[in-house]
Amino acid sequence: MNEYIFTIVAKKLQHQATESELAELEQWIEADETNRQTYREMLLIWQQTEPDSILALQLDTNNAWLKLKKAIFKGLEPETIVVKIETKRFLSLGKALVLAVITTLAIVGILLWKSNFPSSQSFSADNQNLSLTLPDGSLVLLRKGSTVHFPSVSNAKQRGINLEGEAYFNIKRDEKRPFTVITSNAEVKVLGTTFLVHTTSIADEIMVLSGSVCVTDKRKPENRVVLEKGKKALFQDNTFKHGIISDSNFMAWKSGILTFSNDSLGKVLEDLKNYYGIDIVIEEDKDKKIAGIPVSVRFENQSVYAALDEICLATGLYIKKEADKMVIYRK
Repeated sequence: MNEYIFTIVAKKLQHQATESELAELEQWIEADETNRQTYREMLLIWQQTEPDSILALQLDTNNAWLKLKKAIFKGLEPETIVVKIETKRFLSLGKALVLAVITTLAIVGILLWKSNFPSSQSFSADNQNLSLTLPDGSLVLLRKGSTVHFPSVSNAKQRGINLEGEAYFNIKRDEKRPFTVITSNAEVKVLGTTFLVHTTSIADEIMVLSGSVCVTDKRKPENRVVLEKGKKALFQDNTFKHGIISDSNFMAWKSGILTFSNDSLGKVLEDLKNYYGIDIVIEEDKDKKIAGIPVSVRFENQSVYAALDEICLATGLYIKKEADKMVIYRK
């Protein structure tokens, strides 16, 4: 990692990078998986520095670096590396510069350390849902096609993971150590609760099953929302859209159960499409009557073909396969 990119990362973490610098950073991140993994670790490090608690600092950076370097090559874990910091209330050194120095020491140290010791773990749910128990005892259920990254050693002050895709969380409560889910768009922070996060490159959807969570825009930390039990939020285009969880099937991928009660066929097929990951469409219907047919049915761990056959029997419709999609039609 060259020094120029490193500098941009430090500036971005403090919301001081220019548009051109952010574009260069994005290009570097997308270049290969190693860069993406390195950047994810930087975000976790920054989350664990608790910058808001720092009033002003006076650092002997040369001595700190020597201590850090010595510890790294002795094979110590990051948590055992102590850098002495003298605190004073009225120093001319700006907070932004101080934080940049701290970030520099932490990131450089972890980059050197990780070349000899595993600093994080990654798990992907490739072919089926994957259940994980984190170091703190919290439970995570990854939906097929999703990935999480988290430190291989626990942190004394804060817990956190990076998420790509969708996951259900049952977080062990710890009021002294909040748990943070980091996505490409936002940060979801909790003390202990159950919730669902579905993230893509352009939007995040968060649903809370118990307790409460705080969701913060990564680019504008003042833009945030607190969600209570039964509430949901969609974060897209720098805007939060609030609502009440009304879809009974949003956790179907976890339970294997889909339930419909006088729901329109259009809604039923949309849920089946999301659950099975197969494109299901209605053949051209000029009067739009087919999509509005009411359907009451319950599926439990059935194949997509069995589910569609049952729908056809209940509605008098037919099904056929065309290329990579299933088509519902009326004769």
